[in-house]
Amino acid sequence: MAKNDLYHRISIDTTIAELERTLREKPWPDSSTDFGMHLDRVRFNTGLRLDKISRFEEKIGQRFPDDYKAFLQRSNGAFVFGVRLYSLQASQNNSYTLEHKPFRYAHGEGIREARDVYTIADWGTGDDILLNLQVPAGAKNKNRRDVIDRFHEDDECRVIAKSFGEFLY
Repeated sequence: MAKNDLYHRISIDTTIAELERTLREKPWPDSSTDFGMHLDRVRFNTGLRLDKISRFEEKIGQRFPDDYKAFLQRSNGAFVFGVRLYSLQASQNNSYTLEHKPFRYAHGEGIREARDVYTIADWGTGDDILLNLQVPAGAKNKNRRDVIDRFHEDDECRVIAKSFGEFLY
């Protein structure tokens, strides 16, 4: 991943508006439940009220970044170009829900722990997409929350975005 400040400049509202435009231009076929067949389409679930998101945050003892909350308010789970984004609670359109998934990984000569990570999505391949709710050590921006691709075969992981908004973009 190139070092840049893209995640500082991305507007979650603009990204959601672009996805909504795609949804209008290429509606999801009503009868289709196979998201892997629609890699060029978007499907949103009904969004959540902010009070429901706040109750979930209280339950887990963590706060979501603002860009992720904005997305949940628009869509509690979605299919976006072949990526299944999980909901906070089961809905009729998306039975995949956020899951706390702490893990350990090798870093140089030592082992690090990722304690406050949640599975927020998957690629449809068995690999998890995780959101770290903690600011990474050494991060210059205190709003940074890494999105991590974790491979199911060997638990290898890598940061793929510095914010949910950057990931969604």
